[in-house]
Amino acid sequence: MNGEKVCDTQTEHLDSIHKRNRSREHLICFLCILLCKALIFSASAATIYPMPSSVNLAHLEGKELPVDITWESEYEARMTIYGQDFYSKQELANVRVGDQILISGKLHNVLSANWAGDSLQINENAENCFAFFDESGTGAYTCMDGYYHTAASVIGALIIDPNIRFTCLDYLDAVNMCSRDTPLVYSNYDFFQVLKTDPTGFRMNYTYALFDANNLPQIIYRYYSAIESY
Repeated sequence: MNGEKVCDTQTEHLDSIHKRNRSREHLICFLCILLCKALIFSASAATIYPMPSSVNLAHLEGKELPVDITWESEYEARMTIYGQDFYSKQELANVRVGDQILISGKLHNVLSANWAGDSLQINENAENCFAFFDESGTGAYTCMDGYYHTAASVIGALIIDPNIRFTCLDYLDAVNMCSRDTPLVYSNYDFFQVLKTDPTGFRMNYTYALFDANNLPQIIYRYYSAIESY
């Protein structure tokens, strides 16, 4: 009788080991399947980048570009210069859910992609929605976010000081957050005082600079944007 009990106990022990091994095998198979799916998905997902910018910092004469200007001190301000993002129609034609697109220097996941004629809607009805369209008819697509801001990426920066002669035309009433029919005109010296104390700032989405032959700002424009008042 004791021998039979020992055999039964050994059999139960072996069965328990076999069950644990089968469970491990099932778990390993399941994890392998998940890993394979992840590898297949990552291999098939693509990242779409803007086409190389045609803006050359050494040849800015006559170009009007979006800029961001920040006050550094009484004697200098930093002007960050942006170039508009353009995308290849061929790459956009192949975009699908799971891909990523670099927009204004940030990667965005594609949650949905829908064509309407020649326009592409990405992440429609989501917070990070974007529209791509060929406004020039050349096959180079521009991008606009849900706030009607045109996608643009940093191409460089320069330091300006009060001794650089330029004019600022300010169409923005920064106190009442509305547009001026007639702009305020600041000299380069006046501009530095305004830049230091202005509550709104001279930000990329509504500030532009026209550059001269020395690649320095000749005229700075600031416009009213209803979006910025929210």
